[in-house]
Amino acid sequence: MSTARSTGIGAFSFIVMTLLLLSSVSAANPLFDEPSYVFDLDVPFLCETEDLNCDGNMDIIVLGAYENYISVFLGYGDGTFSHSQFLSSFVLRSMSICNLNADAYPDLLVGRGGNHEEIRVYLGNGAGGFEAGQAIMHDHLSLNTGDLNGDGFSDLLLPYNVTSHCWIDVYLCDGNGSFVPDFSYEVEDYFIAHSVSVPGDLNGDGFADVAYVPSVIWRLGIMLGNGDGTLQSEYFCGSSYGNCGDWSTIAEGDFNEDGHIDLAATSGNAQSTEELILVNDGSGNFSTSDSLGNAIAWAIARDFDLDGHLDLAGSFPWIKIYKGWGDGTFGGSIYSNYPTHSQLGVADFDNDGDQDIVRLNDSVYVYLNKTIQQGVGGAENPEGNEPVLSLLESPISSSSVIEIFIPTECDCRISTYDINGRLVGMIYEGLLSAGTNEIQWNNEGLSPGCYFLMLQTPTGSSSTRCVIVE
Repeated sequence: MSTARSTGIGAFSFIVMTLLLLSSVSAANPLFDEPSYVFDLDVPFLCETEDLNCDGNMDIIVLGAYENYISVFLGYGDGTFSHSQFLSSFVLRSMSICNLNADAYPDLLVGRGGNHEEIRVYLGNGAGGFEAGQAIMHDHLSLNTGDLNGDGFSDLLLPYNVTSHCWIDVYLCDGNGSFVPDFSYEVEDYFIAHSVSVPGDLNGDGFADVAYVPSVIWRLGIMLGNGDGTLQSEYFCGSSYGNCGDWSTIAEGDFNEDGHIDLAATSGNAQSTEELILVNDGSGNFSTSDSLGNAIAWAIARDFDLDGHLDLAGSFPWIKIYKGWGDGTFGGSIYSNYPTHSQLGVADFDNDGDQDIVRLNDSVYVYLNKTIQQGVGGAENPEGNEPVLSLLESPISSSSVIEIFIPTECDCRISTYDINGRLVGMIYEGLLSAGTNEIQWNNEGLSPGCYFLMLQTPTGSSSTRCVIVE
């Protein structure tokens, strides 16, 4: 259990939670300066963000639109990067970061896409590079991964079209960096867009489920998982739109904060103005709670303005961020700037606790979010009027001391978020006295990886990033 060492600290609890967002505190709209990093790359199109070399700094992988180079940008933790490239044997149009073996290093799947064959497995080597593994020859529109049988490894879902029929084939990962073809499902549609997702457990049975956006049917497709890699017959729920583009997306998050995974379905083209927010009743059935009324693609849910509620960001034709209210609805755009017709990347690249953006257009651009700027270090606050949270050491193993400075006595909440901004646990909730406080944090229940610690008070917030090692 966590213990606090400061006069006047009240009782507290340590509660592990998976899908709960804290109540709102004062926060400003996200502020992005001019790019901290720009790299000229020929028609960059797709990107993923992950800590590829496990150094605690977020990295970027980028594919060009008509190239067979895979570009790796290793982060220094300050919004700048080193760059390297390696060559694939074919032009790349799809990718997924995943976990394919028992080591701690992220792995990579790349594919030709476009309903063509040619997929390649690349296993992470721990230094930010990859070693070529299994080659898979299978038609696919996109590469989609998720753990369908609960063994801790990423399985592969391949949507494709054959003679006006759409199929989703499942390949199960063997835990050694290879896949074994397992099941094939014909889904009810003439065509399917690229958007297939494994958002997690949608109906409360403990098994991962699958969602997809058909391109010509006005609804959202759901296939419930059985926990062994097999899927039940699809059913459709929620209202949707026709004429989906190739880059429709599904973003997941608890948008109404009821503990169930909700979905945001986007059309992926400029014609639709019905990008929909679909709330889950806990049984895997969805109803529409909101429509953004604007066209975006490659949607992703994060708390950009640090008010405790998930916002929704996307691209095409501009970077846009819509404010989440925590009730399943979204307000107007709280940020809109910079043209882009490509995928949006999101992560904390400067280790200050807020979510930064990668924009792909004529080059690779990194924009740092300046909503807060607090890093690992002592909790000394020379101004004396803002709360500050810090760790006395990082990386850490099973426990560490958290220092908190607050200018006046008040109720505080200290919580833990994963690298994607999802709340995974509450460390402390209660009264802290003015000045510097120390809290002993026991994190034995957390897997090794990168996390954020967030301090919230009635007058402001502070966060820091930590790396947990075995």
